[in-house]
Amino acid sequence: MVDSQQILDLKEFREREKFSLEDWIRIGFVPSKFNIMQQLEDYFNACIDDVLVHSELQSVKRRILIKYLHQLNSLRINKQEKLLAYIYFKELAKITEVNIERQLDYWLFGLRGLLFYYFKPILYKRKKSLKDLQESTSAPFENSFAIARKKVILLEEIGL
Repeated sequence: MVDSQQILDLKEFREREKFSLEDWIRIGFVPSKFNIMQQLEDYFNACIDDVLVHSELQSVKRRILIKYLHQLNSLRINKQEKLLAYIYFKELAKITEVNIERQLDYWLFGLRGLLFYYFKPILYKRKKSLKDLQESTSAPFENSFAIARKKVILLEEIGL
């Protein structure tokens, strides 16, 4: 049985303006064209609708999210749009209580990037890890932007 709070959170997330100018400014990127932002928002709303319709089983929700994640590549979005989509997928996964972290990271980085991303702290013996960022006391959405920014820097370091 699906929690009624989860359904309310999904509906609230669906009604929220995604890919807004404020989100672009908060992450520090230049906004995309309006038609691309509208297309991405409609895409996320369709994903949320599918999750709401098939919200009984966790495995079904997981398959829906992964399907939409992989189909997002067909929209030919740039790295900035992909990063913002990553943040929204992460938030959607948190609401639905589905763990798709590895799929999200693979989708964003690819295999080469994933290897570099997970082994770089070991190789360079960094003191502050991504887990430290995730456990910070800032608001969840702001925290996602900080993590996303760190991932973009790592992508640029390896030339992706």
